Amino acid sequence: NSLVYSSKRTVQIVVLETMSRSSRSHYETSEDEDLIRIAPYHYIHVTDLNSNVTRVVEGPMKYVRSQNEVVVKQVTPMITIPPDHYCVVGNPVVKSEDGSVVTKEHGLAKLLHGDTEVRLSQEPFPLYPGEEMVTSVLKLQMVPPHTALKLEATNNFTDREGVSRRAGDQWLFRGPGLYIPEKECRTVEKVEALTIESHQAIRLKATHDFTDRRGVERVMGQEWLVREPGSFMPDAYETVVETVDGIQLSENTALYIRATQDGTDAYGNSRKMGEEWLVTYRHTNVHMKDVFEEIVRVERVITLSATQYAVILNPFDSETSTSKLGQKKLVLGPCSFFLQPREVLECNQVCDMWFAKENEALLLKAEETHVEHDGTKRMAGDLWLLQTKTSSGYVPPVEVTIVEKRMAMPLEGHEGVYVRNITTGNIRLVHNQVYMLTANEELWEKEIPPSMIQLPIASCRVNLKPQPYLKNPKYWALCYKLPNKCLCKLFDFKRNKYRNKFGPTILMLNPYEEITEMINYTSDAAFAVGKAFRKF
Repeated sequence: NSLVYSSKRTVQIVVLETMSRSSRSHYETSEDEDLIRIAPYHYIHVTDLNSNVTRVVEGPMKYVRSQNEVVVKQVTPMITIPPDHYCVVGNPVVKSEDGSVVTKEHGLAKLLHGDTEVRLSQEPFPLYPGEEMVTSVLKLQMVPPHTALKLEATNNFTDREGVSRRAGDQWLFRGPGLYIPEKECRTVEKVEALTIESHQAIRLKATHDFTDRRGVERVMGQEWLVREPGSFMPDAYETVVETVDGIQLSENTALYIRATQDGTDAYGNSRKMGEEWLVTYRHTNVHMKDVFEEIVRVERVITLSATQYAVILNPFDSETSTSKLGQKKLVLGPCSFFLQPREVLECNQVCDMWFAKENEALLLKAEETHVEHDGTKRMAGDLWLLQTKTSSGYVPPVEVTIVEKRMAMPLEGHEGVYVRNITTGNIRLVHNQVYMLTANEELWEKEIPPSMIQLPIASCRVNLKPQPYLKNPKYWALCYKLPNKCLCKLFDFKRNKYRNKFGPTILMLNPYEEITEMINYTSDAAFAVGKAFRKF
């Protein structure tokens, strides 16, 4: 027995010699260091060498250490958590419903190994053997207004509000308020509220399947707009794609929009993918482009005066919301309108009404078989001239096309033109008269043959100026002033006959004539002989 006692005493002396000497101001020991004075709100850890169990001894008290006990943790201040503070304790002890520590056999405190516990403001407490401070005492985070903390659950649990959370779930803690941490979740990021101004919207995208604040079920990848002005806090499963500014509309502008996917627009209309429509100031003053909308272009208003009209191709039928492809629509002024989707103006322009003037006419062509207002039946392809004078102006119906405007040609002197009948193909020379082409006639260009290029007659068209009734000089008839003592021989290929012309005179070629020979005589006698010989 004396040997056992001596060995125990030796172990106690070795342990006491290696113990820390910190916090000696809080206790005093006797000469043999068996008496330990523990101040209020302090504690020590004592190990029973017989049972190898470590227990907590709290002050205030004078503790006399037994011979089979070792102080493994000297006098230490208890953990004090002031109001609005917290700390995280690792391997916390298990407590019963009344708050007492649950112990196992031999009085050893039961621990939750590998777990943590968030402790808030409370009475000062000691750390039991095995417990450790994961964090120091920290101040609770104040979440200001228009701010939130994005939280993520690391384990399945039920939060303080009674909401069941699964691992991986995310949610927001919205300010203002003090955020109390929980061991089963972590803070992902701090979220700031956005301000939606008037005529502005925020485009959102779902990062997970969830139900938004309006009760609408969203699927991952879905996008939508939030248009309500004011402060807006994106949800945990919402990410902000962009801020959408409204496009202001007026009486002179409209938006040509195409749907990139199925959806319902801001005005309650269901749209199919590929559908096109117009948004004008009659719908709204400011339009926000939705997530499924694509702005093709900005349409400008088309204004017609009282003397103008327009022909619209592929007109839009508002009743069936479809385009009548291949059809035409006549719009008379005065009015203003926008071109609907797929509509285009014929010839891309607005037309003026035609008011008949003297010596003017319109060449018209029937595109379709129809009956005019006066009862005249026109077959498709018919051509006719309109010369009737009307006070209100002439507007062709959609079945009729204006080919050209014609004017009477006052031809005098050496002026002439070649006229071709498009029905028979006959070509004739017209000169020395006021002439207007008929519906089945057109001007014909007489090409200068290579044999006549060197003759002065080849340049007769160069000096002629364009006229309002004949703007292209190539249609003028070929003519030449034959000088004195000049003989010109011509051949008509259609009639197969020769013709002689003696100067001085004006020579005008018929459509099928060509100059075969031109002789300049040096004397009057020679010219008289040549002239007599040619006549003979």
